Amino acid sequence: MSASLDSIYEPLPNSTSIRILVLAPGNPDDDDISFALITSDLDFDHKTFPDSAPAPLRNIAFVTGQHDGENDSHFPMHIDVQPSATPEDPQWHPFQRYEALSYVWGGLDNQHQILLGGDKVINVTKNLYSALRSLRLPHAGRKLWIDAVCINQSDYEEKKLQLALMKRVYQQADKVIAYLPMSTQDQKNINKLVPKILQASMAYREHQASEQNAPSDQEQHTAKLNSISELGTKTVVRDTNEPMSVTLGSAFEGDQPFLESFGLPREDSPLWDSWRRVFSLPYFRRIWIFQEMTLGNNLHFWFGTGEAPAEPLMIAHHFLDEDGANLNASYNAAWCASDEDNQDTLNDRIVGSGNATRMFRDRIMRVYGRGGDGLQPRLIQKLANVGTFEATDPRDKIYALLGMTSDGSTFTQHVNYAPSETKEKTFLRFTTLFIDRGEGIEVLLQAGFREGEPEWPSWVPVS
Repeated sequence: MSASLDSIYEPLPNSTSIRILVLAPGNPDDDDISFALITSDLDFDHKTFPDSAPAPLRNIAFVTGQHDGENDSHFPMHIDVQPSATPEDPQWHPFQRYEALSYVWGGLDNQHQILLGGDKVINVTKNLYSALRSLRLPHAGRKLWIDAVCINQSDYEEKKLQLALMKRVYQQADKVIAYLPMSTQDQKNINKLVPKILQASMAYREHQASEQNAPSDQEQHTAKLNSISELGTKTVVRDTNEPMSVTLGSAFEGDQPFLESFGLPREDSPLWDSWRRVFSLPYFRRIWIFQEMTLGNNLHFWFGTGEAPAEPLMIAHHFLDEDGANLNASYNAAWCASDEDNQDTLNDRIVGSGNATRMFRDRIMRVYGRGGDGLQPRLIQKLANVGTFEATDPRDKIYALLGMTSDGSTFTQHVNYAPSETKEKTFLRFTTLFIDRGEGIEVLLQAGFREGEPEWPSWVPVS
């Protein structure tokens, strides 16, 4: 039986509370998905705020909900309890640890139903439904934060307050799971390819280090650069039937080597087909993913049937960008497009990989200590670098950036999801705020970056 969202959601206790979805156990091929909702207060996270509350203990509780097709059945889940808790008085800790899901909502035209407590229905998109089916555990509940379900989407004031917490939600999660639906074969190919890229990168960098430590070679390079007669344009004659890596390897033999010289598979290998399919996924074109990818704690990719830490794939992509002979282009599509590829697919690959470069760079800098909160750009600066990202709600082209900018918190009071707050009103209001803050020149410098939109002046810096 379907119910209105307002009848499903109870008001959150305070401004730092979130809801957590407790996903009932089941097998991936079970159609019915059941869940419960509990609350958690981010301010009582002992790991982040040691003085806020005693460290919690992990215990087992039984939650009521549909499981194995039965209504009102019970299933176990891990809960966090106060140190003084007893079996008779469990005393749940105010902060419950959880995993956060990073995913693409997907279209709203093909929705599926999931059950709260076995009798109340919430509609979710096909992509989220598939993620829930593959993420649930076989014998125990799993605690997840998922924006589409954990936020009352019909309560615009709650959405505004929860958006202000979004940065903390992803930073305080035990794990952030990036859902990338892929075939089993693509999953296997990526698992083979990433180590090959990393091994080639290590060999390449070892070679570079040995070259730098060889004085005679260095002298030769210096002499060559100082000789105008030896500087010229190298003509690359290409056989269209061979991969670009073979052409480049032959043309530059004896010159400065590229990553391709150290054991990368040819770009017509099926392994690269899977690589290209990864970066053509909508995941790498959505604006909210930028924040989740950059800020998420303990980020893992979930490929549909299994997971892996995100860093190896991110670093492999970075090395291709840095050390590849053609800046990663041939691995995305430029010379390897099949007859089945159309221009849209080609564009998706190129845009997705370019966006991934930005996201991976920001995350690597942040995780490894070179891009902390104090070095984050201002909102007006960040807007200039997200033109290739998409949002179902155009207002999110601004709202999704607040958690990644040094001044984002000063703008959260201006978040408004009410239907009467059109995208034109939002963009013009934020542009006025930028000008009032003395950033008018930077607004004007961004003029013309948008594709034509007649609804507002051309100097509005976002679209």
